[in-house]
Amino acid sequence: LEIAVFRAVQEAINNVARHAEAETVLLEVAVNRNVLEIDIEDDGRGFDLLEAGGSSASGRGLGILGMHERMELIGGASTVTSSPGGGTRVSLRVPLPAES
Repeated sequence: LEIAVFRAVQEAINNVARHAEAETVLLEVAVNRNVLEIDIEDDGRGFDLLEAGGSSASGRGLGILGMHERMELIGGASTVTSSPGGGTRVSLRVPLPAES
């Protein structure tokens, strides 16, 4: 669980560093009702989600696809919201195991 969450956050931050040309990145982490909530938001150039939606021919979108797959494997979810010129927001939600 920890490694999957770490890798998903790492991918989101790497995407900002490589592609966004952002000046500011906001990372929020909270636990709400046994759900880990992580939001990564930047003020970068954004992108068209349909254009980058996992095209293996161009190699674009594979990091986002991997992030979605990692979250699904651990029972979580990820959403990416972006638009050209409007920055990007990645939201990760992961149910936490009950404490013994």
